[in-house]
Amino acid sequence: MTKIEDLNKKVDELCTEAKEIMDIITKKDTTFLDLMYSYQKWYTESMYVIKQVIPDRLPEFKAQYESPKNIHKAEALNVLTYSINDYFRNINVTKNGEQMFNPKEVVLSKFLIQATILTSAREGLKSSLFDIQGMLQAEIHDNEISKARELYKNDYLRSAGVICGVVLEGHLNNICTLKQIKMKKRTPTLADYNDALKNENIIDLTNWRWIQRLGDIRNLCAHKKEREPTKDEVQELIDGVDKAIKIIY
Repeated sequence: MTKIEDLNKKVDELCTEAKEIMDIITKKDTTFLDLMYSYQKWYTESMYVIKQVIPDRLPEFKAQYESPKNIHKAEALNVLTYSINDYFRNINVTKNGEQMFNPKEVVLSKFLIQATILTSAREGLKSSLFDIQGMLQAEIHDNEISKARELYKNDYLRSAGVICGVVLEGHLNNICTLKQIKMKKRTPTLADYNDALKNENIIDLTNWRWIQRLGDIRNLCAHKKEREPTKDEVQELIDGVDKAIKIIY
């Protein structure tokens, strides 16, 4: 099964689960504990799908679950700022001892928004707007990382590290291309892409330093004049690149 087919199947499953969660929310005797497990699993998996297919809608999707960062006290919450996570924390908003609104009704309205966004992801997969090239590239990267793991198991540490370095550099190059970031050098290096993404605020300082670290290990693998990379370092590089291509975009 290709990555695109796998995503299609996952979106269909999540849309079915959304209907089941809707039934749980609308039951009169439902408590937040009844809803929590089913919803949290659905939310996590749906976020991954939305990030892959329609990343521009991800902030809106997450905003239904999380209250604005400047909202800390229950007194500051209202129908607009109350979140699904507030419901799971059993927060009730009252004034003079009276409940200001029904939390379940707010949860239902916000969940409907999330379910609609997920439906948009399903439509996006079917439309020409979906970045097929990007998905194919991700599948190629996954295959390359699998090859690197096999080489690692057979103690071909340098080769495994070099493959991961190529994957990471290619991924950062793709991001720079998509974001229309112009590179100063004709043949940029991994470090150049990393710096460019930080300068454009695509990645933060923590991730910039992390990619630097992965680049240093890659260099150990690529240049025989340096010391031999350790198994722990190459394992860190493989796992790090596998994670980076999924969370940095």
